[in-house]
Amino acid sequence: MQLALEQHGSQVTRKRTRNYQLAHYEFTARVHGRRHPAHAPGAGYEFILPLAGTAQVRESERWLYYGAHFGYLCMPDTAFDYVVEPGSRVIVLGMHPIELHHRFPRAAGGTKLPLGSGLGRIGAAVLDGVVQQVGLSEEDVDVACSAFLDLMRQLAHSVRQDELIRYDIESAVRSYIRAHADQPALTGSDIAAALGWSLRQIQRSLHESGTTPRKLIKSERLRLAHQRLGDPNYRHWTIAELAHATGFASASSLSTAFRRQFGVTPRQLRTSKLARTGRLGAA
Repeated sequence: MQLALEQHGSQVTRKRTRNYQLAHYEFTARVHGRRHPAHAPGAGYEFILPLAGTAQVRESERWLYYGAHFGYLCMPDTAFDYVVEPGSRVIVLGMHPIELHHRFPRAAGGTKLPLGSGLGRIGAAVLDGVVQQVGLSEEDVDVACSAFLDLMRQLAHSVRQDELIRYDIESAVRSYIRAHADQPALTGSDIAAALGWSLRQIQRSLHESGTTPRKLIKSERLRLAHQRLGDPNYRHWTIAELAHATGFASASSLSTAFRRQFGVTPRQLRTSKLARTGRLGAA
């Protein structure tokens, strides 16, 4: 497979047949790397299905947010840098070229297909079921993978352009928030003005995914605070300094939101992480 995600911080389950390679990744830590173009004949044809969590992908020097609910078709020449966050699950389906071309004769790398509802959701459930099921024969895996591609072919003929536009807006918004979440005054209006869409467009697109600009900003600030609390480079920062540096008005507002999200206070998390680091260093 071209997209090799097995690194420290990821667990992988594999199934292989004559026509397909199926890998299921679960991430317990932040993982980053690059998908390189394929050079071997017949290699590099892959569907990537994020089932949970978040990732960033750099395309044409721009980092974009990618999450669950969309699948991505990669061709041999598709290359990109990626960062996958803890708690994410990703399935990668590699296939023999003939399995792809007779279903997608004009397929192009970077093709996106929605997986959050309808045929897309059914297709994602098929592959998820295959990787979770123990004892499937090679023939069973072949049949299931072929059924998934048949569903994706049907989906490609029926997908609405407005769904893809909505996803592009959501991706850009999430990427912008990730880059600017530490600005205390950041609002949905600021994001809309910076990206060239109306606030209503952004709100409508995010509503379809069950969220709002305010919720995304808060979630990203909490993620950033969580990351820095475990980073030795910030061990001398006070909780108040970390709060202000991640966009929170005060240490108490960070602590309240942090405990609600993660079940512990920032101080408790930092103490446990430093203790664990100390044990590892002494081992």
